[in-house]
Amino acid sequence: MSLETQLGLLLHDAAEAYTGDIISPLKRLLAPLFKPIEARLEDDIWFTLCRGILKPDQDAIKKIDDLMLVTEAFWLMPSRKIMGVDTDPDVGIAIEPLMPALAALEFMVQYHILIKAIKDANG
Repeated sequence: MSLETQLGLLLHDAAEAYTGDIISPLKRLLAPLFKPIEARLEDDIWFTLCRGILKPDQDAIKKIDDLMLVTEAFWLMPSRKIMGVDTDPDVGIAIEPLMPALAALEFMVQYHILIKAIKDANG
């Protein structure tokens, strides 16, 4: 997986810092109004945090995000059978919950590692 795709995955929900996490059914209902706002926020965030780095293929990001939803359900949600998830999606990782402060720190560490690696790779 390219470094740019990894960065895209890390930042794919960044707009939610401004909009909040809106559940998918409501997001679909509000799509004509919400999608342009979300897209603008995503573009502004990418431009600010990833200046000069091409945005990765969003279809690839969506596909991986959907797989991770199932993985998170398997590892973190006791009610996963309600969602129809009763087997490990076998993506080769186990997910362990983190305290918010540790998750934020890990996010920033990964962000800086990826930015440096992309800049080093591109000269």
